[in-house]
Amino acid sequence: EIGRSHSDFPVIRIVIYEATGYAVFLAMFPLIARLASFATPGQDDWRFVIAFHLAASLAVSVIHVTVMVLLRKLIFLAAFQEPYIFTDNLPRDFIYEYRKDLFGYALFVFIIIFGRLVAQQRRELEAAREDARRSHRLSLKCGGRVVFVEAADILWVKSASNYVEVMAGGAPHLARATLGAIERQLADAGARPLRVHRSWLVNADGIVKIEPTGEGDVKIEMKDGT
Repeated sequence: EIGRSHSDFPVIRIVIYEATGYAVFLAMFPLIARLASFATPGQDDWRFVIAFHLAASLAVSVIHVTVMVLLRKLIFLAAFQEPYIFTDNLPRDFIYEYRKDLFGYALFVFIIIFGRLVAQQRRELEAAREDARRSHRLSLKCGGRVVFVEAADILWVKSASNYVEVMAGGAPHLARATLGAIERQLADAGARPLRVHRSWLVNADGIVKIEPTGEGDVKIEMKDGT
């Protein structure tokens, strides 16, 4: 902006403008987190989510600009003994500020929702591991239900994109988990999991035979003939 206007603008004023703008917006993080709880992407209807957050972002921007301007006025009076003039065209400059605030608001909502999902997954994994240690069974999230299987009944686990296929008790189960998470649960439950391939995990107690293929690999046969 300075280059465009060909002006020699004092750097200290740029620092004040940027610092007050960012500080006030960052201070509103708890408010935005609260607003994100009222309309959560992935839980509420997307039309409601979009309408709510557009209105909320507008309100947040009004508060942000108001507090930011008041803060700058106080700083200018104290530091330069002169008044701070925000704008000579309020609609134009508010749209300019709102455009930035909308991006910041959307980024904060994304960070908040993503953080909550990660925290929830961590809690679920810890709960599953604790249950495995206590009951010697695994809890598998299969669609909208949870299936409990005995760790000793699991023969092998195969990675399948964002899911894992678990063979237990002669029946396959498609669960939303990672191979590493299942491996840790099996170890917690007292089983002996072996990672024999980047996509395969086997229960050591279910191995019947291991034979070399002659090409540096081995062929493992399980109790079910797999």
